[in-house]
Amino acid sequence: MKRLAALLLLTLFFIPTALCASPEGLQKARNSKEAVRSVFFISGMSCRACTTILDKKIGKMEGVYWARFNFPLRLLTVYRDPKTAPAQSLAALVDNSGELKAKLLHEEPSSKILADKNKELAKWDGAKLALSESGAILKPFEENLKSLMGETPETAQVRYEILGEALRNKMILVEASAVRQKPAPALTDLPPVIAKDFYWPDSLRPLSENEKTVGAFIEERVTKKDFENGRKLFDEWLFGLYRKAKFDFRGELFTN
Repeated sequence: MKRLAALLLLTLFFIPTALCASPEGLQKARNSKEAVRSVFFISGMSCRACTTILDKKIGKMEGVYWARFNFPLRLLTVYRDPKTAPAQSLAALVDNSGELKAKLLHEEPSSKILADKNKELAKWDGAKLALSESGAILKPFEENLKSLMGETPETAQVRYEILGEALRNKMILVEASAVRQKPAPALTDLPPVIAKDFYWPDSLRPLSENEKTVGAFIEERVTKKDFENGRKLFDEWLFGLYRKAKFDFRGELFTN
């Protein structure tokens, strides 16, 4: 019964949103001299279903090699040909889809990210996290993922979001430590995925102390100021935090 409940929750919370994210697409971007990697911040995402239709539309755009949404991070990462798939067209596609709005966070040549020597999962504020750390972050979840979902494109999307959310929480923990003038946790001391706020149902497992700290800090800095507009305020706050820290998540290097 518990397994069935967990499967239903995974199905509910991880609606497939990676139809145009394949290893073949990244290989095409790697082989293209003109390809760029663009990362958009997407505000107004109330649930993963918001991205399902958009994912299909983006996948049909000429010049898009690879694209994937990360709901916890509020990010859309796209590898594209800048001539046939301009950033303005991608942003307009998002902006014309209801309440969603796209802001270009940063972009760079795909070759810089996809080079074999690049082994970074994420970087921010001058700190870097090696791609080799991905396994340690995912380890607590792997048994359930494999038994409930097997190895499917949806499993890759779940891993992508787990990695993203863990790193987002890490960045928020560092910010909370700075604000409260406490020592920042070590980069290797990553918290598991948060189960509070807008993301995971608490029923999956109890909260860790790190997760409680992250949830309390979000509430303190954002949501308690205006609960009715909490999602909008959270998006604005998170976007500002990304800009301030120059946050860059490269989960596609691990999940493809």
